[in-house]
Amino acid sequence: MASITIPRTLSLTTLVQELLDDIIVLLDPVDLVHLSYTSKYFHSVVVTPLTWSRCLRRLASRDKSPPLLDTFTATREEISQEIQRISRRERNWKKLLVTKVREVSIEWGLVGKLASDGAALVLLRMESTSCDLWSLPNLMLRQKCYGPCWCHLISIAVSMENKVVLGGSNKGQLFIWPIVKENGEVVDSPRTFQGHTEGISCIDIPRDGTGRIVTGSLDRRVIVWDLATSARLQELDTNRQVIGVHLHEDALRTFHTDAHFKKYSFPDFQVVCKHHLPQTAKSRTRPSSGDAGFFFCASAKNHGVLYPPDGPSRSAVETRRISTLALDGSHRRVVVALENLKPIGEAVKVWNFGEKEDEFGSLKAADKQVEMALNCYWWGEAQAVAIVDARIVVWTRSMRLVLLEFD
Repeated sequence: MASITIPRTLSLTTLVQELLDDIIVLLDPVDLVHLSYTSKYFHSVVVTPLTWSRCLRRLASRDKSPPLLDTFTATREEISQEIQRISRRERNWKKLLVTKVREVSIEWGLVGKLASDGAALVLLRMESTSCDLWSLPNLMLRQKCYGPCWCHLISIAVSMENKVVLGGSNKGQLFIWPIVKENGEVVDSPRTFQGHTEGISCIDIPRDGTGRIVTGSLDRRVIVWDLATSARLQELDTNRQVIGVHLHEDALRTFHTDAHFKKYSFPDFQVVCKHHLPQTAKSRTRPSSGDAGFFFCASAKNHGVLYPPDGPSRSAVETRRISTLALDGSHRRVVVALENLKPIGEAVKVWNFGEKEDEFGSLKAADKQVEMALNCYWWGEAQAVAIVDARIVVWTRSMRLVLLEFD
């Protein structure tokens, strides 16, 4: 009878390889990364695409959420990229920059804009007749809002105070959908406000409890609406195509395709000040954003200018054109993404601006930790950015929606 030799010491490395693989894939991705740091042996085991393929498939099945990667059809290169992405995320967590992360895959389509308000986020695809409402911070699809098939949406907004989603069409109609669904169902047959003759390029909802809506259009007009009655309260002809608008207290701010900024008194619409940003040509895609009386806009010449409620403006110049941006006036933070910048790790910039007049100088990239965290996640060109309180939501060309929550 053959004798059986029992090893004097028992360790994980002495286990049968198949059994070890089955144990390892039960770990979460973060724990897998930690295990790979313990020894060269476990590093060689963990970094294999097969291990990560099984781990990600099990994780998606356990959470009942769509997998970030289709491991059944993914190539070895795609799985390797997923390993690198999770590794970068883990290195970022070690620096205690991010307290919570949530990411989901979105169905095909280039996202045109993101709009947020408290616990809700609206996502609009380019040349689409519908928009999606997501709940925050869990990034769950709440409802789909569909408009008529004979036009497509080019601007969006959401108001949790009024429980509505708003969409402006390329034909000049303003659509209003009630927020009623919770499980991703479709909401169609919206209310329609008719007043513009060309596309509604921007929508602003003042947070003053009055139920007013402000729209700017390529027909050069700004209209103030009453949400409850759909009546046109006031109308302003700016003589320039409008691509940005923000109403706060007694001031209305507008931004135009020829890079002109204007500030009007409200409600009499007298010009208080105006400014012309450096630019190369007219553009209908130049980004701008207004919040809490602050207004940030970008020109086609890599220029960004912040206009505070009072006092002089502040400007910044970047190496590339600003493709998308988000402004949080309450926390005094601006997040911008630069167009076609390589390496991608330098594509996101975060600027903070102070409250005192002596700090009204050039914008500074002071929030380095937030900037590092965003770039750590960046694996494709930015499509859209949104800021919600202490959270930043980004959408990348790789069709991922990522939420980062900071201290």
